[in-house]
Amino acid sequence: MKFIFNFVFIYFLNFFAFLSKKVYADNVIINILMEKPDAINEAKWSNYITQLNQNDLVINDKSGNNYVKIHITYDTNEPIPKNNNKKYADIIKNTVSSFSKPIYDMFIIDEKLLYSDSAKAKSDCVKIATGSWDYYKNYVDLTNEIQKEDLKYHSEDILNKGYFKDHLYALPFELDFDVLYYPNNINLSKLDFENSDWDELLSKNIGSNGKNTMSIAYGEKDELLDLFIEYVEAKFDNFYNNENDHFDLLYGDESNKLFSSFKDLVKNFSINNINSTLEATYIDAYNAVFSSNESNIFFGKASHYQSIAQLSNANQVKLSASLPPKNYDVVNAKYIVINKNSKLDKDLLINTAKKITSREMQLQRSELIGSVPTFDLKSNDEAYCQSGYSEICEFVKKMKQINIKKVFESPDAAPFMEVRMFIPETLSKYILGEFSHKEVVNVFSNIKYYILEKPEFWKFLIFGTYIPCILSSIFIIVITYYTYKFRNSPHIKYLSPGFCVIILIGFLLNADIPVIHIFLKSNFMAIFNYLYDTINTIFFFLPMLFVTYRIYSIYNNTTNYNLGEKLNNKSLYTLFAIIFVIWTGYGVLVCIFTEVYVQTKGSIFDSRRVIYNYVFDNQERIAYRLYYIGCIIACVYMVGKLGYVKKRYGEFKFVYMMVFALIFEHVLHFVTLCLNIKDEDAVMSLVVSNILLTLTYTVFAYVLLGNKLIYLIKHPEEVNSTQNKVTRYDFSTGTFQYVDNSISFKGDSSNNSKINYEKSKMNKSQSGSLNDNNNISHPNTFYSNTASYKNNLNNSTNFTNTNTSFYNNQNNTYDINNSVFKNLNNSMYNGQNTYAFNNTNSQSALMFYNNQNNSIFNNNQINSILNNYDNGQKNSNYYRSQLLNNLK
Repeated sequence: MKFIFNFVFIYFLNFFAFLSKKVYADNVIINILMEKPDAINEAKWSNYITQLNQNDLVINDKSGNNYVKIHITYDTNEPIPKNNNKKYADIIKNTVSSFSKPIYDMFIIDEKLLYSDSAKAKSDCVKIATGSWDYYKNYVDLTNEIQKEDLKYHSEDILNKGYFKDHLYALPFELDFDVLYYPNNINLSKLDFENSDWDELLSKNIGSNGKNTMSIAYGEKDELLDLFIEYVEAKFDNFYNNENDHFDLLYGDESNKLFSSFKDLVKNFSINNINSTLEATYIDAYNAVFSSNESNIFFGKASHYQSIAQLSNANQVKLSASLPPKNYDVVNAKYIVINKNSKLDKDLLINTAKKITSREMQLQRSELIGSVPTFDLKSNDEAYCQSGYSEICEFVKKMKQINIKKVFESPDAAPFMEVRMFIPETLSKYILGEFSHKEVVNVFSNIKYYILEKPEFWKFLIFGTYIPCILSSIFIIVITYYTYKFRNSPHIKYLSPGFCVIILIGFLLNADIPVIHIFLKSNFMAIFNYLYDTINTIFFFLPMLFVTYRIYSIYNNTTNYNLGEKLNNKSLYTLFAIIFVIWTGYGVLVCIFTEVYVQTKGSIFDSRRVIYNYVFDNQERIAYRLYYIGCIIACVYMVGKLGYVKKRYGEFKFVYMMVFALIFEHVLHFVTLCLNIKDEDAVMSLVVSNILLTLTYTVFAYVLLGNKLIYLIKHPEEVNSTQNKVTRYDFSTGTFQYVDNSISFKGDSSNNSKINYEKSKMNKSQSGSLNDNNNISHPNTFYSNTASYKNNLNNSTNFTNTNTSFYNNQNNTYDINNSVFKNLNNSMYNGQNTYAFNNTNSQSALMFYNNQNNSIFNNNQINSILNNYDNGQKNSNYYRSQLLNNLK
């Protein structure tokens, strides 16, 4: 009993599982989007689509048989004519926008769209026009899902076009190419299509009987472009496969003659108005031959063969067909790609795609709608060639196939999508007289070259980029050399020569950016440029901030700082090294874990300029701007706190450099990348921008240290006589003096400090006493105490000191042995001058003479200051005013 129960349970369980599977399978609908068929074949496609909707396809996969419905759709409102750039871009955008959505599971696209957005440099124009690039990333990779052996029934050439970067993304769906159709009653016996070019066809005066020679659907997106390439191929015999650079024919000396003859061909093919001729669609061109009898030859497609043959039989009119002159023909296959974003099972979609592109279904479509299968028809495929399409097979055998994408290939070529967008419209405007020959040539040359690399602009490249950068580099290297050579000079040393050298390297890197960007042609060079710009940014701004902070710290005594022993602040160098490693390391991580790529700005219609870009570009630019502005604000704050000193020293130069560099960068970006300008205007804007960029950083290098280095070069004795000496800044003249002693800045919470002159090893040869009739000459320091000073005021003493100064600072206490000068604002100093304490009269007046300022302090004035100190008068403003008044 238990056995019977289990058997019944398992039976019903399997039965319901079968029913659920059947219900699920019957509800699977695979949606496929395709381009709108041309008007000649649209009715046939409509019937075929209806048939697919009414019948299930049995798809075999791992889970067994699945029953699916194929639902093919297209945009019935697709605009015509399509040779307009904007209209074509809108069509592509509508298709491409569906790639990233799960609305459609598959797409039928032609080879001119397949991978046409891809090139060595990503096109900004393509992204703007269609909303994205790298469409293939939305396709399912079939490389490991389908064995190549299973696809051997396809023509090898056609199958290989489904691969991209050695990965299979697309399966061949159908083939098409150009065919000429004409009634037999037209006398074309004298014309040998296989051995005549297009000009010879025109010279036969086939349309002399009042008819147009040929009706062509110029208004369709590709017909004018295909005709032009077939015309050039027949005229120059396979010009893009020969050893010469075929692009020379399109913009070289022969191009004027070429484009003029093509214009004459198009105009003479039709006696109708040229404007209406260029807007003709397939149905217009078809009716002109087979309905209104206005033209002799219809320039159609191989896919029209069945429709035209059926019409011929119905009207009992014999028709003939031929390949274009000399059998040069542009082929255009269509492919199926699977949407990676589809919600349906991937294996089911892959097997469905294999089924739709199978040999059986391609033969079915050839029978129903007249499409040409993607088989190797050169081997006389029996199933197709012997079923009424033997003439098509013969055409394939003798046809000289043109892969139109390869015609426009070159190492730095624009993506073919740009060609498809702009060339038909350019040729149309040239034929109408709206474009000159020069404008047409400019568009074609832009396909191959970036703006500064065009052969006709070599002078701009050399004299506007290379030479300025070389001269600038030499100049900055020389300044860097002398900065290092004079690094111990007090004229340089107080500015931190090490950081100055780093800043100069940053100037050098920035000045050479125009040359570096010329070699920006691959993703590797994009990575190099990204790291290059990261480093030059660090070298430019960060040392400026550190140098400003260092001087700010010295002037404001905010830290313990021994000017004699710690003139090269190792802590700042250590901090700089840490930031450099972190920032550069971040740049390396960006290159490893994100895509850094080459991108072109502009288009072939105006000019192409190359830049690099990366995934986090916008976010990083915001962070970079914040860092930039933060450096400027910090420098402005510190320089502002320096007060009177900044006027003498000119520390605002760093702020000026930062602000000017920021403004100039934005102006340069706008001029070179945002303006869509053509030809010479584009070249001039780039050259002027490059020169200004190089000149700016060259001027920065001179402003940083140029005057000081020139002075030291002219006065080498000062360099040699001041080695290894301690430097003191004199506020009254904005210069530095030298002493043997170290000077200690000891800050406290009240911001009042003491500067102690400490003589570590005093001896008689190093110290002088102020005695009667003694002449004292000391090159380093003046050392005395208040008691000795007061006792000897009336003595006749001459004191000569070429390097001595009383050092002071605002709100500081100066302790010179036992004598204290407190809260003085200016220095009693002797830079290069002689100071004398004299007793020249009976009143024992003390005279202090300053050669530079012609100021005299007598003993009464000094005694007044000392007495005021002794009486406890501690108002710093009093002492400051006393000294300033006498130094004016």
